[in-house]
Amino acid sequence: MAHKMTFERLRQLIIAKENPPTLTNSARTAVAVMVSLLVARLFPLPETYWAAISTLIVMQPNLGEALPISAQRFVGTAVGAIFGGFVGMYFPGNVAAFGVAVFAIGLLCAALKMDRGAYRHAGFTLAIVMLVPRAGNVARADR
Repeated sequence: MAHKMTFERLRQLIIAKENPPTLTNSARTAVAVMVSLLVARLFPLPETYWAAISTLIVMQPNLGEALPISAQRFVGTAVGAIFGGFVGMYFPGNVAAFGVAVFAIGLLCAALKMDRGAYRHAGFTLAIVMLVPRAGNVARADR
């Protein structure tokens, strides 16, 4: 009996009750991801896959939700990427520098009256940019 209750609870957590993915949403997301990747490939930048990842992060199922939420997420992602680029250039993989950057991003998001979603996106973008080892990066990410 406990097994059946656990399965039911898990099903309730997984199954979307509001705004499940639709054919339209899936098609719109696929087109946006392909366009962002193709635009990123026009520039001689390494790791253009981040354009697709960023697009997937900011996409929302309906336009009413998409604009304000996507703007917040986009700005948060940009802030995290900028901080990660600058801090990671001088302190790649440094845990203390990473912690200071996370705190500074939090202060910036609070000062700009951005929501927690923007801060969350800034934080995980910062983590990816700063802590993912790159071929030209001599420092180890586990320091």
